[in-house]
Amino acid sequence: MKKMVTNALQRESAKSSRSSVRYFRATPDEAGQRLDNFLFRQLASIPKSRIYRAIRNGEVRINSKRASAHHKLTAGEILRIPPLIEHNEPARKNFSEKTLHKLRQLVITETPELIAVNKPSGWAVHGGSGIKAGFIEAMRRVFQEYSDLELVHRLDRETSGCLLLAKNRRSLRLMHALFRTNQVRKEYLCIVSGRWPSTRSGRVSMPIERIRGNGGIAGGRRTKVTPHGNPAITRFKPLAVFDDSTLLSARPVTGRTHQIRVHAAACGHPILGDTRYGSDSTNSQAAAVGFFGLALHAESLTLNLEGQRIECRAPLPSAFERLRNSLAASKP
Repeated sequence: MKKMVTNALQRESAKSSRSSVRYFRATPDEAGQRLDNFLFRQLASIPKSRIYRAIRNGEVRINSKRASAHHKLTAGEILRIPPLIEHNEPARKNFSEKTLHKLRQLVITETPELIAVNKPSGWAVHGGSGIKAGFIEAMRRVFQEYSDLELVHRLDRETSGCLLLAKNRRSLRLMHALFRTNQVRKEYLCIVSGRWPSTRSGRVSMPIERIRGNGGIAGGRRTKVTPHGNPAITRFKPLAVFDDSTLLSARPVTGRTHQIRVHAAACGHPILGDTRYGSDSTNSQAAAVGFFGLALHAESLTLNLEGQRIECRAPLPSAFERLRNSLAASKP
């Protein structure tokens, strides 16, 4: 048995046929990673629902015992992964060389620990829920030399701008700790409907909670302002007031789902192009000048990683810039 496990624990086993059981020994770099996230990476082509079912049914074992999806790996633990084959499994997304070349041009900062990219609007950060491959899957194709390339945080599919990728598990843990303790300064630009009043305080503090339906979060991820929610603070600053819209700087102090979008809408000034928290009438302002995305851009990120100050700044997308210029030109 010892010889079998020793052989099976070699990383080359990951490349073997999925028709047989595979074994892994958790490395120090993987320590602290949740079991479900580890499996998502190892079984990228298997639907997440099937992976969760395998965990619940005890098909996945750690040291020969059942484990929950939230179990955090410890170095040296032995994972048993059963064959998980879906006959209706979607084909992996193939990226053309032209697409990969364009993606490489999105890099704005690179250090030995991380890669900062200017994510375009329209890209989901990862695959799932009908999306065969997301931005992280594409970047792993671009940077194949980094086998542990992983998202440090997330941006909404419709949001463009600064997105951090960790090159290894150690850097990922360090940066997760910085985000979790609000030690990363995030600056966004957004254009909202209406004139943001000069009398409104720049600090918006409104608790936010997720909306859940029978099948999970209704209509995908969605949140709302409610007294029973988690504390959420955003600092808004008007940069330019147009005829019936305002260009704002937004700095989320906390990191709730859709926080800037929800806070702006709760203040009566939804972000232009926000189909989830805005309205047809406000979104028509952007559509009237040919803008059909979400006017929200993660302009910059600043953090201190092991004594090194890292600043990332993402240029505005051309469509956002045209919208801003068009609104400025129409101002009476």
